Amino acid sequence: MGREAIEEMMTGFFSRFPDVQWSVEEYRQDADGSVLFDFAMNATSAETGEKVSRAGRERIFFGNDGLITHVEVTVTSG
Repeated sequence: MGREAIEEMMTGFFSRFPDVQWSVEEYRQDADGSVLFDFAMNATSAETGEKVSRAGRERIFFGNDGLITHVEVTVTSG
């Protein structure tokens, strides 16, 4: 998955949810050096007008160069 694939995925996401808002209260560094946080997402589907709410946890992993190597997202509700 390279930069182009990520850009394509994000462009599609923001097209579907143009008013998306995320809430994050705290970022934590885990023992393995990853960053972990819980989030709440609220948006409106551009296609249906339906309100969408999701909560979950995201973990971001970094390489020795400080660049992101992997992202895990777990949706816990919604």
